[in-house]
Amino acid sequence: MNTEILHSIASFDEQFDAFTAQSYELLFDRYPDYLDMFVLDVDGGVQRSMMRTSMEIISGYATGADVNNRLEGARLNHFGYGVTDEIFDQFFEVLHAVFQRHLGGAWSDDHQQAWLEMRQYFAATAS
Repeated sequence: MNTEILHSIASFDEQFDAFTAQSYELLFDRYPDYLDMFVLDVDGGVQRSMMRTSMEIISGYATGADVNNRLEGARLNHFGYGVTDEIFDQFFEVLHAVFQRHLGGAWSDDHQQAWLEMRQYFAATAS
């Protein structure tokens, strides 16, 4: 069990809409070209779905579940939309930044290390 990851995402369900908005705002700020990938997502449903899936993967990882198949399936699904492994992994980079900002002064070196290790683990699942 990874308590640092769980601690950093503890308020996710209560603040789902805010975290989703912040995550996509940061994603599009860092990678403006990605906005074109969501041109048909007029109601934000795709963004909310991607956020839920990503957070299920993160919480699964944090609780010790095997998330390899889930990650592989999500990667394959996104590949059909032209999303490379690099782009896929950048979303977890954005989530890392959003949750770090959310915790503010409560963010510790242990939180940072846990997120970096998790992201490295996720990236290692790329084909």
